[in-house]
Amino acid sequence: MPSAGTPISVLACERHHIYDVENGPQGWTGTGLWHITARRANTPTHSWWYGWESTVDYDTGSANAGALTSPLQLLPAECQPALGFTTWWEIESADPQARDLMQIQVSNDHGATWQTILQLNPGSYSPGGGVGIPYSSAGLNRPGIWRSKEVDLGPYRGRW
Repeated sequence: MPSAGTPISVLACERHHIYDVENGPQGWTGTGLWHITARRANTPTHSWWYGWESTVDYDTGSANAGALTSPLQLLPAECQPALGFTTWWEIESADPQARDLMQIQVSNDHGATWQTILQLNPGSYSPGGGVGIPYSSAGLNRPGIWRSKEVDLGPYRGRW
């Protein structure tokens, strides 16, 4: 059950955007099962979460997908921008590098195409994993923990 913890920050020179959903989505949009929840949070009470509140998972009975998309950001050419976020997630461990993908993607053509700049999934299969056995932000068959991540957005300087 991927959960994008808050706050999410986009660092661009002196402008430092912090988004923490305590006051709503602040221009972010979620598709699929993405929504704001009070179920688990890294800030006082709310976070973005991908899943059903009623069953506390993302199993819809068939393949599903969703995107959590930020407002448009100008990344000034003279800066070293980065994306920082805190995440807590849990997926099943059956083929975790190819299923239940959790990717950070960037578009420099207003969403016509996307490039993956970070994948949160483990890079290789872990012995002992499988259907019904969780793989989380803490490892195989362990409860998830909040982890901070930062992604360099330098290659996208000077672009929207």
